[in-house]
Amino acid sequence: QTLARASKQDASNVEVSCEALSRRRLQPARRLAGSVEVKYDITIPDGASTPSADDTLASLKEVTAEELTTMVKEELASVGVTISVQVTETAAPTKQTITERITTTPSEMESAAFRVRVASLGLV
Repeated sequence: QTLARASKQDASNVEVSCEALSRRRLQPARRLAGSVEVKYDITIPDGASTPSADDTLASLKEVTAEELTTMVKEELASVGVTISVQVTETAAPTKQTITERITTTPSEMESAAFRVRVASLGLV
């Protein structure tokens, strides 16, 4: 939801994956602390009524790590999760055009989708 909000895209267009980079126990509370890398793809179907790929890129480039931290905390709080989260860095998003060829009978159709990709977020 946070990345959909930041990109001004529909959440159904956003795919997110997370990978734990490091983890350690904090004494004496026995809490866990660590880093997570978040990768995402935003696929914008050809002819979609959502913002264009260029507008999406511009929106993502404008969002700071501090703003993303606030958005993540708000989203977690809205579902009752209270943890300490900080976005430590963001990578610049890139645009990739994907063309799919769909064969139909008797003619062929092409559709294009734009994917805003990889801006990985470092979360602590």
